[in-house]
Amino acid sequence: MGIYATLLHKYLKSIIGTLFMNKNILIIGSGWLGWPLAQYLTLAGHQVTATTTCEKKVIRLGSTTPVLIKLNANDPHLTGRISAFPDFDLMIIVLPPQREQTDYLYQLQQLVKLADGNNISHILFISSTGVYGQQSGIVTESSPTVPSSDSAQAMADFEQALLIKGSGCHSVLRLAGLFGPGRHPGKFLAGKVDISNPEAVVNMIHQQDCIGLIEHIIMQNSWGRIHLGCAPSHPTRREFYQQGASQLALTAPQFVTTGGKQSKLVDGAITANQLGYRYNHPDLMDWLKQQ
Repeated sequence: MGIYATLLHKYLKSIIGTLFMNKNILIIGSGWLGWPLAQYLTLAGHQVTATTTCEKKVIRLGSTTPVLIKLNANDPHLTGRISAFPDFDLMIIVLPPQREQTDYLYQLQQLVKLADGNNISHILFISSTGVYGQQSGIVTESSPTVPSSDSAQAMADFEQALLIKGSGCHSVLRLAGLFGPGRHPGKFLAGKVDISNPEAVVNMIHQQDCIGLIEHIIMQNSWGRIHLGCAPSHPTRREFYQQGASQLALTAPQFVTTGGKQSKLVDGAITANQLGYRYNHPDLMDWLKQQ
C-alpha cells in the first residue's frame, strides 16, 4: 500500500507541476528569433501562439507545433483581435524595428493595448543593447541609456513606460548583437576596408542563448526588471571578424591601424547570476573555430 501511495503522490506532483509551470504564451513576431523560440517553448510543454504579418505563413498544426496567426501590430483597431484564442499568461514581444521605420514606438504601444484588451498579465519585451548608444566602458543592467538612433530611442522610451506601467509584472531583455543559424558573423564585414575601431570589443549572443535566457525569465517569474544578454567573452573586432571571414573562405575585412579606441563592453554577468544561467556559447572565438 505504501508503494502505491508513493507512486500516486509522484503522479499527482507531476500533474500539479505541469499545471502550474506550463504556460499559454503569445509571441509577437515569428522571425529569426521569434519562430525558433516558439518551437522551443512548444516542445518544452507550453501552449504557444506566434504572430506573423504574412498571410502565406499562417498555419495551424498539431500540439507539438506552435499556432501561427496573422496580426498587424500597426492596426489602430488591434485590441481584441486575438479574443478567439485561449487566455494568455504572457506576451513576448520579439519585434525588432524595420529599417527606417518611423512608427515603431506606436506599434509597440498598440501591442500593450492588445495585452490589456486580452487580460495578459505579463509582457516580456525583447530589446537591444543599442539603447546604450555609443558610450564607452562597461555597461550593465543599471547603466543609463543614451540612444543614438530613432529606433533605439523608441526602444528606450518603451522600456521605461512598460516597466512603470507593469508595476512589477513586465520585464525587458536587452540582447547584444545576434548570431547563429543563418547569421554567421563572418559575413558581417567581409570584404570591407578602412574599418574603424579595430581594438573595440565585440558584444554578441547566440540564438540558443537568447532562447535560454527567455526561458529562464519565464520559468523563474523574473518580472519587474531589466535583463541583459551577452556572451561573457569579448574579443576585439579585428580578431573576431577576420577569423569569421576566414572560416567562410571570404575576403577578410581590413581595419585602420591607428585611432578609434572607443569601446563599449556589455556585461551580462548580473542577469546570468540572478537567473542561474550558463551560456551554451560563452566563447565567441571558440564558436567561430568550430564552424
